[in-house]
Amino acid sequence: VGSPPETRGLTIVTNSLDAAIVLSRASRLEVYNIGGTVSPITRAQEGDWAVREMERLHVDVSVVCPAGISVERGLTQATPAAAAVSQVEVASGDRVISLAGADSFGMSAFVQFASLEQIDSIAVTGSPNEAALQPFLERGITIIYLGHYASETLGVQALAAEVARRDPGRAGAVMAHHDDVGAERVEVAHRVDERLA
Repeated sequence: VGSPPETRGLTIVTNSLDAAIVLSRASRLEVYNIGGTVSPITRAQEGDWAVREMERLHVDVSVVCPAGISVERGLTQATPAAAAVSQVEVASGDRVISLAGADSFGMSAFVQFASLEQIDSIAVTGSPNEAALQPFLERGITIIYLGHYASETLGVQALAAEVARRDPGRAGAVMAHHDDVGAERVEVAHRVDERLA
């Protein structure tokens, strides 16, 4: 995770209950949770309420976490409700970063929400297969290696710290969509997040 931002002013907007809880412990971050119907599988907020709230927002960097990412289908989610939220997140950001686990490359889920042309870079958690990343690199997409994290929540933390490190004088907002957090992985994240406080 590294060092937290030295200045205040980084705002995180998320539809993930787990990400909001973990990130709220970082005293230098301001965290907003958007509301909506809570998915019993992902504990992410979805539905019309979530979409309407997110449509009102403008963020510097939008971080989306697809269930699958492929050259053929772009970024995809497992359900129409999750895809609707992710689609609005893409539209809300000046820059869009896809935060993807190494196992999501080359995979397509049920509903497409963005093309590769709509994202600026891909942040990879885990240990990606270089061959799986090659088609994205050939299309000029920047790949950010975040290392081997126990969960994407940690990846969101690392990405927020990296965004703040690269542009410390600019107060901004990062929108994070989190779609795959299990209780065991959240427990790991809770132990590590103390380094951000």
